[in-house]
Amino acid sequence: MLPQRHRLRKEKDIQEVFRRGRSIRSSPFILKVHKAPDPNSQFKVTIVVPVRVFRKASMRNYTKRRVSEAFRQISSFLKSSGWHGVIVVDEDLKQRKLNEIAKSLIEVFRKASLLSST
Repeated sequence: MLPQRHRLRKEKDIQEVFRRGRSIRSSPFILKVHKAPDPNSQFKVTIVVPVRVFRKASMRNYTKRRVSEAFRQISSFLKSSGWHGVIVVDEDLKQRKLNEIAKSLIEVFRKASLLSST
C-alpha cells in the first residue's frame, strides 16, 4: 500500500489529472500527470487497473498492490513535489517480477521527466 503522503485520494483531483494532464505511455503503463495546485505539495499518485485487463477484482487488487510496492521502491528517485499522477495498468502483469515492474515504472517516469537529477 502506498504511504498516505503519496496517495491521490480526492475524486476532484483524480478527475483534474484525467481532464488536464498529459499522457505518457510506456508498456505496460500509461501515466497521466498534472501540475498540483500547490507547488509545495508531495508527489501524489493513484493506481488504476481497468476491468478489461482483469475481470476478477481479486486480480485487479493484487496488481495494484504489486504496482504500489514497485512505486514505493522507486519513489525516492522521483521529483518530490508539485505533481499529481494516475498510473493506469494497460497490460497483464502476472508473469512479471517486481523488479521488472519497477524498471517499467522508472522508464515511464523518465519519459515524463519526473525523475530527480540526484
